[in-house]
Amino acid sequence: MNGFFAKVIELIYSSQMTNDLYDNNIYGVAGLLMILIPILGAAIFYFGFDKARYVGWKAWGLSFLLSILTCFLICWLWPQSAMSKAGLDYASSEYVYFSAITSLYAVVVFMICTFVFRFRTTNLLHSPF
Repeated sequence: MNGFFAKVIELIYSSQMTNDLYDNNIYGVAGLLMILIPILGAAIFYFGFDKARYVGWKAWGLSFLLSILTCFLICWLWPQSAMSKAGLDYASSEYVYFSAITSLYAVVVFMICTFVFRFRTTNLLHSPF
């Protein structure tokens, strides 16, 4: 899975640290995180909060932001910690850029989940659109 997610992320992301990310198996874990966190966030919103009072942009937007920010923070701090433990040092902007790319993919996954999950709920069918 490390190789698959490396190809997917490197479509947008190219840096000096890409080989080190691959060697330390960071692509595989980051790829799973960028898929699982938005699915979990959308599932919690659409199935856990399936009440009429959560219809609209506010609750959906909060769920969206929490999912994307969680993905961003984990994909920013965890690779930085793993690389420093391996004795590799890169600029903080490299990690932020990597995290932004994984968060961009997480946005896409969350939007796909929104369009799939909303048709399986009773109250949140029209949330957010």
